[in-house]
Amino acid sequence: MPSVARPPSSHAARVLVVEPDAVALDRLIRALERHDYYLQVVTDGELALERIDSDHFDAVVTEYQLEKISGLALIVALQKRMPRLPVLVVAE
Repeated sequence: MPSVARPPSSHAARVLVVEPDAVALDRLIRALERHDYYLQVVTDGELALERIDSDHFDAVVTEYQLEKISGLALIVALQKRMPRLPVLVVAE
């Protein structure tokens, strides 16, 4: 379920959002859109890793409890691929 809030401006930070819950995702999107980020959305950790391997992002916002691979496993994999990539973890 990829989602883009709006076309990126030349200076908009590109943020990958990993959130399986539709209600929580809606809240995250509304909060991040206020800051003019360019958002891409995936619903699980495996899709996040596929997207990271095929595109550039300035940061990742991820739910800690994910299906297929855990939030912790996603963080470890992201750090191996891109050690300087900021990752913000949210948990409900």
